Amino acid sequence: MSSIFDKVRYNLLWLIRKAGRLKNTNFLKPAYYISKKLGLVKLFNTHYSGLKEITFNINILGAKLRMIDRTPNLIYFKFYKRVKAYEPALTKRIHNLLKNQNNLTFVDIGAHLGYFSILTASWIKDGKPVYSFEPNPDFFKTLSENIAINNLQDKIRPYQLALSNKKGKAKMGGFDARVMNEDEAGDINTITFDQFCENEGIEPEIIKIDVHGAEGKILDGMPKVLKKVSHVFCETHDKIHGFTVEDIVQKLKDAGLNVFLFTEHRKIEGGNIVPIENADLSNHDDLMLYGRRD
Repeated sequence: MSSIFDKVRYNLLWLIRKAGRLKNTNFLKPAYYISKKLGLVKLFNTHYSGLKEITFNINILGAKLRMIDRTPNLIYFKFYKRVKAYEPALTKRIHNLLKNQNNLTFVDIGAHLGYFSILTASWIKDGKPVYSFEPNPDFFKTLSENIAINNLQDKIRPYQLALSNKKGKAKMGGFDARVMNEDEAGDINTITFDQFCENEGIEPEIIKIDVHGAEGKILDGMPKVLKKVSHVFCETHDKIHGFTVEDIVQKLKDAGLNVFLFTEHRKIEGGNIVPIENADLSNHDDLMLYGRRD
């Protein structure tokens, strides 16, 4: 599929959907209803909903890249078309931490298709490689392709490993096949992050964790690293694998990090760093915690 065809297609899809949202305006109302009468709206909506993959250009805070999206409903593409970034508040915060830094190590745990990996590799100038972990074989394939199409093979080291609090085996399943289940019959290797860092001789400065429930086990397997790391962003999913949000906050505090709530990380207007309230610790999914060493 040519890049020109890709660009024409996704822009046309975006325009037809935009017209649908703005159909009550005087300018677009006639054009929208003519398109609907001719069957074009149905045609493009059907085509859009049936797309299994799309490759599109992104330009985020100076990083000009291409990205392959194979998620259900093309979530990265839809976020980018709507607000020019995926998880825009978190994207901006990580960029601000990296923009004036050289020679640091960023770790992307739960890299999925590689959005944060390729961005951070582009932002870090003359620095160490980004370490990118994605255990799901399908997502890892797309992650590897996103690295390749941006010629970032020398700046990103991808690993198809599941980080945990012990060495073993695991399977991926559950929501969007992103939930790790440790199983000796599994085909994915698990390792602690402390052991990985010791093997590779690395000391990360910034870590992003988004692993749909395995975050407690991952943090449990990196007590040494946590005592040295400067920044940790961790999305929580309460009471999966036996760890609560309160457990995770305590692990970060025990490592000497000051822990905050990073608000509305998926919204442009989000990204405030505020104290954690007791209500935040009770059965709260999709909470973004921010640990910082002052």
